[in-house]
Amino acid sequence: MGADLMGMALRLQGRKPRVLSLLIAAATATATALLTSGCPGSPEQIQVPLSGWPSYEYFYLAYKTGLDRKEGLAITNVQLPDPQAVINGYLREQFAVAQLSSVELLDLCNRTPSRCPAVVLVLDESSGGDQLAVHNSVASIEALRGQKVAVTFSSLGPYVLELALQRHGLTLNDVQLVNMPLERMPEALQRREVMAAAVYPPFSEMVNRKGVSRPLFSSQETPGEILDLLVVDPRELERNPQRISRLVRVWQQAHALAQSDPAAAIAVMAQREGLTPKEFAKAEGGLRYFSLEEQRKLLAPNGPVVRNLAHVHSVQTALGLSPKGSVMPQVSDRAVQDALKP
Repeated sequence: MGADLMGMALRLQGRKPRVLSLLIAAATATATALLTSGCPGSPEQIQVPLSGWPSYEYFYLAYKTGLDRKEGLAITNVQLPDPQAVINGYLREQFAVAQLSSVELLDLCNRTPSRCPAVVLVLDESSGGDQLAVHNSVASIEALRGQKVAVTFSSLGPYVLELALQRHGLTLNDVQLVNMPLERMPEALQRREVMAAAVYPPFSEMVNRKGVSRPLFSSQETPGEILDLLVVDPRELERNPQRISRLVRVWQQAHALAQSDPAAAIAVMAQREGLTPKEFAKAEGGLRYFSLEEQRKLLAPNGPVVRNLAHVHSVQTALGLSPKGSVMPQVSDRAVQDALKP
């Protein structure tokens, strides 16, 4: 366990000193833990899917630095191109946990009511991370009337666009929706195939690189509307509650590690996202994170997460993207409560 991390650190020697120090420290701590604990059995395997979004990278950081092994877990990060692939993997029972926005979670519950996932952790609140980027020739959101706007139907795109249009007296019926993969949006804006696109990191940073567009709306204008969540198959939560609690604790430890050495942590996470450390740090500036103590209030019965999901569901229903009377996710603070225990 610790040997794998130490080998990685030695291979990085002379190239990334701060990442090297972070990996060596993690490897040493892991090896020490194994020696002092009498070399326990093999860690429990758990698959955590990753699609592009900064806050999802903390489980990758935990894996890279051995924090998962210290908690008796072996995280396998499953790289997937977009949230729809995450949803499809869950539907195929490829994995029992997922990192999804509230909109994507409700979509998943519509598609598999009997396995509607439970919310166990708030990964972040989008406070500027989700954006509507427009071509520089577009003077205002009102000027998008009749124009082509790129969204990815399986993502937050339609919801973010609706929020932006709503604030300026427009609706989705006032624009031409173009269903498009996120990775195509920067080029489509540059070529003026579309005049706006609903994007989020790392794609929003890629759009900015082109210099032909700018954000005219972001989730900073609608605080509390967009949450990203760690969700779990209810059967897994019932069968293996301690494994989920340890996973939550690993997440907390990854954030603590990033706070103690942000440059090293950002270098690890930015590389996987295909961003420069500066771009990654800028993207994280549009996110708000919550401590486990704060999570207890967020996940409480009839608390902010429950109310947020109800509100998002009402908007999705009004847009015709979610049927009335659909199953709503359970919100559980059990994993957070257990993770807070000494």
